[in-house]
Amino acid sequence: MIFLNQWLALTRSDIKSDSRSLKLVSNMAVSPDVVRATFQLTREDIEILRETISSQLEKVHKEELKPTKQLDYMSTFVLTCAYTVVCMVKARGGDSNRKIYFIFSADCRGRLDPPIPQNYIGNCISSQHIVIKAGVSMEECGVAMIAERISGMIKGLEKGLFEGAKERLLELASIEPGAEIIGVTGSSRFEDYSWDFGWGRPNKVEFTGNARGGVISLARSREGNGGVEIGLALKRHEMENLVSFFVNDLKNFAQISK
Repeated sequence: MIFLNQWLALTRSDIKSDSRSLKLVSNMAVSPDVVRATFQLTREDIEILRETISSQLEKVHKEELKPTKQLDYMSTFVLTCAYTVVCMVKARGGDSNRKIYFIFSADCRGRLDPPIPQNYIGNCISSQHIVIKAGVSMEECGVAMIAERISGMIKGLEKGLFEGAKERLLELASIEPGAEIIGVTGSSRFEDYSWDFGWGRPNKVEFTGNARGGVISLARSREGNGGVEIGLALKRHEMENLVSFFVNDLKNFAQISK
């Protein structure tokens, strides 16, 4: 009865209500020309990328008269994202001077002081990004140069999670409509294929969030062999181009690393 009286009091006609509504995200439709595909990098492919990026960085540093050093973070995530971003940009073509915003999320739990316990299941991530020129992806050592940028951003998190956060947010807020953004969802560490709700493991995992394009979805390989699955949604002609770059560039890297 107390609850009903309070509820009636709140709905009295003489009380001014706030009729404002949150703005809905517009233009959520998926273009009929968009197609989806899943690519795989095996453990062997990832090792080929690691060797290729190491040799490319050595070449770049020599040309720039810089001391040769390996990346601080040569993880599957860094290698996979760098290679996929290069393939996506090359597949789209266009102005080589245009900016590409590559955005990913970082786990904040162990990077805060004091750190948040690993068993915390709430949301504790921050947005990180790098800005590159499209032309960088089209260079011979493009994969290595982008991997170096991503690795450097992750390395910078060790200095302080919130260092430069204000400037990063201002830069993201100033992105003009129509700018080319490539984001990441999922992770090469997440064992999506180990989920079992009582009827066995999934045969195929797909992320619906990348259906409008511009998003790379990552999942650990179903085979559990250290590989990674990459989900993409692109316009049909872009996807056809990307398939060619993804397969052939990896073959070329394999030949070089022998």
